[in-house]
Amino acid sequence: MRSVGYRQVVEYLSESINLETMRNKAIVATRQLARRQLTWLRSDPGLRWIDSHSIDATRQVAQAFDL
Repeated sequence: MRSVGYRQVVEYLSESINLETMRNKAIVATRQLARRQLTWLRSDPGLRWIDSHSIDATRQVAQAFDL
């Protein structure tokens, strides 16, 4: 019951909510989880952010791991 979206699917299958409400609640729950994860990650002072769309992303990863 702790997986994202699981609770909403159970509500839908038990006919407590309709399909559109289930979808919207699952989207909200996913966004809330993502925000909590980002908050937790930002609290790590040793974290190095790498833009995966950057041209030199591979080099940045190699540098981070001293490769």
